[in-house]
Amino acid sequence: DSDFGQPVDCFCLVYFGRLSPEKNLEFAFERLSDFARGHPNLQVRYDVIGFGTDEYIAQLKTLVEKMPPNLRIDFIGQLSSAALHFWLSEPSKSQDASPRKRTSYKAMLMPSLTENFSYTILESLQAGIPVLVSDQTPWRDLSAKGVGWDLSLEALDSWRQALETLLRQSSIQEFDRQQSALKFAKEWVVAYASKAEKLFD
Repeated sequence: DSDFGQPVDCFCLVYFGRLSPEKNLEFAFERLSDFARGHPNLQVRYDVIGFGTDEYIAQLKTLVEKMPPNLRIDFIGQLSSAALHFWLSEPSKSQDASPRKRTSYKAMLMPSLTENFSYTILESLQAGIPVLVSDQTPWRDLSAKGVGWDLSLEALDSWRQALETLLRQSSIQEFDRQQSALKFAKEWVVAYASKAEKLFD
């Protein structure tokens, strides 16, 4: 159970993409570690999906050994596009009964040091998963749009507050955030397609 009396199987977040230093996963581990220590009765999980060098992954796994016992960080490995789509899909839309299938991701957590565009943000929103990212991507004003947060890496309290908001939200608020993510992603794709069509004309 969560600290707020609501049954929570797992406070689950996800990352997918390349595993490289510029993705700043160490920062994500630190924020989740602090959050988990503040909620010792809450099971926190962070699924890390993607590929990287053996050396870098070993560095990350060394950090995981120092995490609090109620924080579980799983390295899923690289998935095909189809497998990733299936993995991110809502459980209610999936026939998969595998114990490794997610319950429900509260957000995609990616505190990048730099991003040119980041298709993973769009893919997350297309799956109805809000995003919790740094302000070093082109995706901005996400909180005002109701689809996540873009935060300064120096504002540590803001990251904690965003996680607290995700934890405290009601099932209705969570559903609304998911629907906002889906709507935003769909409208973005339509607008981009229209711009591309005009460009090629």
